[in-house]
Amino acid sequence: DASGNIMDFPQLLWELRQEPSLKNIKLIAEPWDASGGYELGKASGLADWAEWNDKYRDTVRRALRGEEKMMEALKSSILGSPEIFGSVASGRKYSLNFITSHDGMTLMDLVSYNEKHNEANGEKNRDGHNSEFADNCGIEGPTNNPEIRKLRFRKLRMFQCLLQLSNGIPMLLGGDEFGRTQQGNNNAYCHDSELTWLDWELVERNSELLLFTRRMIALRKQHSSFLFAPKSNYQWFDASGGAEELAAYVRTLHYEVTNSAWPEQIMRVLINCFEQPVEFMLPKEIEWKVLIDSAKEPAEYIPPQASSAWLEGFTVQILRATGVKV
Repeated sequence: DASGNIMDFPQLLWELRQEPSLKNIKLIAEPWDASGGYELGKASGLADWAEWNDKYRDTVRRALRGEEKMMEALKSSILGSPEIFGSVASGRKYSLNFITSHDGMTLMDLVSYNEKHNEANGEKNRDGHNSEFADNCGIEGPTNNPEIRKLRFRKLRMFQCLLQLSNGIPMLLGGDEFGRTQQGNNNAYCHDSELTWLDWELVERNSELLLFTRRMIALRKQHSSFLFAPKSNYQWFDASGGAEELAAYVRTLHYEVTNSAWPEQIMRVLINCFEQPVEFMLPKEIEWKVLIDSAKEPAEYIPPQASSAWLEGFTVQILRATGVKV
């Protein structure tokens, strides 16, 4: 209002939503401001806008740091944050899911730095957000250590999997698909230099990451009417295939998606947020084809799964039933 207070009803947002020339335009709200205003869930509920979902962002980041007590929040994030938007169906329409944006670290920097490095901004590293929920995987900054690099790229692929598997609208920051870095700077708005420019040489250098990202986007498009529709049904299990367990120490999710419009089709998603491998038990009577294993390079052959699947640490596997064993 005229005093700078946040209004109970966002009249301007509603008027924009009703504007005939904007009826086929997706309107997106960033529901917070620099002075402390935070209104996540309001623009969607009152004015039919999609909203940047920072709860999704922070949940996925914390889960991939291996934090405990995150699986219930991660499950909700995959379902479109119904506790924020009112239902899974509303989350599909209004939750704009993202892990990185123009503010903050790039995706590569999230797995390469624990702390922000904004010294080049001239403010003695005092600017920028202090809670990135980043994890450098063992060494701060660039490294040639093969094991750390392997873990970093495994997490990058896992981020892409979770983003494309979640109900809602996925938003990908340009450059994350091929490993763009800002050298740990999470507030680079003041730069017009190599720090913020897109380094197109990374397209070739990190071509496997780019290919994997394309595969995940294609998988989402191919299966969206099965995974993210009114007739989609989600059933949740623990890693052993039994009843779902979301105790504080649990760092796995295991769910099955069916859809009454395709009664013969079944998909399963296995998520391991532990550092070490975990065995997931599968129905013995069903044969499974591995569509995606985020621990593998895109060109690697992945054999069909039997009655169980071993997932490396920080890995997602997507399975599709191919038949019933006789």
